[in-house]
Amino acid sequence: LHDRLLIVGEPERIASFSNWLVRRAPRRLSVLGIVSISCPSPDDMVRAGQVRDLQRLAEELVPDRVVLLFNWREPEIIQQCVRTLRSLALDVELLLPRVGEEWVGRPVTHLGGLLAMNLMRSPLSQEARLVKLLEDYILAGLILLLVSPVMLVAALLVKLSSPGPVFYRQRRSGFQKLEFRIYKFRTMTIQPEGAFRQATKGDSRITPIGRFLRATSIDELPQLLNVLRGEMSLVGPRPHEVSMNADFALQIDDYLVRHRIKPGITGWAQVNGARGETRTLQDMERRLTYDLAYVDNWSFWLDLQILLRTAGVFFFHKNAY
Repeated sequence: LHDRLLIVGEPERIASFSNWLVRRAPRRLSVLGIVSISCPSPDDMVRAGQVRDLQRLAEELVPDRVVLLFNWREPEIIQQCVRTLRSLALDVELLLPRVGEEWVGRPVTHLGGLLAMNLMRSPLSQEARLVKLLEDYILAGLILLLVSPVMLVAALLVKLSSPGPVFYRQRRSGFQKLEFRIYKFRTMTIQPEGAFRQATKGDSRITPIGRFLRATSIDELPQLLNVLRGEMSLVGPRPHEVSMNADFALQIDDYLVRHRIKPGITGWAQVNGARGETRTLQDMERRLTYDLAYVDNWSFWLDLQILLRTAGVFFFHKNAY
């Protein structure tokens, strides 16, 4: 359905608003009529007969909304138009100053009786944060109990198959870029200290047992401890290694938006195939698209859907190596 508009204002503002309508909202808004007022004084305006005709035009055209295009610092002109239209059952709106087309459609909030535009909001409300916290602690605790025999066997296999510790700990960038140590079963031989390098297909560093653990994602199960420590969530964008995170933040706009929610053991990107090695910048951009969609559309039911899809996607996935 169209909203039919009667536009009232100064010529320059009318031209600018009309151009915007053509470019941005031609299907939702249609203009029935225009009243162009160039006199700065409301008294001059009345003598020119322009405001006097406003009520007649509104009665004849029957618009859904009358849009006033005036400088909001000139309340006399605005009040004159409102008084002229007060007997009619229609919406009268004053277009606020534009701060950039990228902010069009942002919600308006109230601060102590004043209007404010919400330019950015937290992806989770206080109630949503509580729901997600309960989801993490309750489900992570239950899953840990269920998979503890598998983890015990995995720990024994890692310990017996190659020298080195059972668990691998690595610095990752988490919620609001806070660093933490992620837990995983060790799947590689012990390497000398050096720059971070992602695992690749046929990577000689991966042990035979490690290859199986990575293919089945059993190596990720110790991250349940990170969830119970409050550093991660069951579902969320996967946390990246610190130096890798910093590199991609410089190359991709909005990359850091993924840090507005806790990182997860699994996520929307992972169940849609955007996991594993990121060979190119386009690989990471594809993963980021899914991550940002999750950040913007979180719900308990979306988390549940991702958890249910995780088993089928993760086990023996072609990108897990």
